[in-house]
Amino acid sequence: MLHRVLRPRRNHPSATPPAKRFGFTLAELLIVIAIIGVLISILLPTLGAARRSANSAKCLAQLRDLGLAFQQYAQDNKRAFPVVEYSPLAANIIPGTPARRSWQDFLVKYIHKRDPDGNLIQYKNGSPIWGCPSYDGDNFWANVDPGTASFNPTTPQKFATGYGMSRFAMAPYYTGADPVPQNFTRQIAPGTYAVPGNVALIRDPNPIGSFIKMEKWGVRGAQRGLLADANSHDLIAAATWTATAQVGPGNSDRRCDPFMAKTAPTGSSWIVVDGSRHVSPTNNPTKIMQTKGVNMLFVDGHAMPVTPEEAWIAVRGGGLDVRQ
Repeated sequence: MLHRVLRPRRNHPSATPPAKRFGFTLAELLIVIAIIGVLISILLPTLGAARRSANSAKCLAQLRDLGLAFQQYAQDNKRAFPVVEYSPLAANIIPGTPARRSWQDFLVKYIHKRDPDGNLIQYKNGSPIWGCPSYDGDNFWANVDPGTASFNPTTPQKFATGYGMSRFAMAPYYTGADPVPQNFTRQIAPGTYAVPGNVALIRDPNPIGSFIKMEKWGVRGAQRGLLADANSHDLIAAATWTATAQVGPGNSDRRCDPFMAKTAPTGSSWIVVDGSRHVSPTNNPTKIMQTKGVNMLFVDGHAMPVTPEEAWIAVRGGGLDVRQ
């Protein structure tokens, strides 16, 4: 009798079956999808901002590495920094060397010591020279020599690697009446580059510059810009800054994003910097101009983000505020 008492009771076939379970209704599914959509819309900008921040940090680290390469080059070359571009007269070209070289070519062996004779292109996407992860190099690079159509906004240059070097080693340059203020260098005429010999650029026939010692570059070195985010291999700043500068459509033009003046280097605020590489693509022109979105390496070796206007001051004024 005991085993009958302890035996589990079986449901009688005639007992009421358990209630059936139903899936989500259409309304419930729509509500869940809507909630997921709202969460995604909230998270995506945050993720995008985090990605831009990480890329900017990596870009700054690469700029600091390039700063060390500049110092090493100077130690081996009579304390002179490399020039932005070296395109001398044919009679002055050293046999066995390229007719045209840029600052990147001069630094390659200090960055890639195992292969000091390697050319610039083979290090693409694997070198501080091409180091900004936010730079869309395919839009700006082509196998043409530097200086070719240098003011053609639709023709990229061979040495467009994402960073540009300042031409203005002896900045700031003065365009006003005599006497020339202290710390300024006389310019040929308003809007032109500088007195021959004072620019870090050797090009046949003009402008005629020179290799300039690091001590000259180092005056106000903590404020003087050396390299910056750029869509060309050099940084050129016009004589004046225009606060109401127009912003162009984007990366289809290699000169500057945002663009200041698109005419010629004599135009106001003309500077080859990429001011929106590290900022939100939804920012309006005014906000881009106010945002510290340009990563810049200074002569003393530190790197930090600056606004396009601050980049102009660091290049044109060598760290002195020369706004007119």
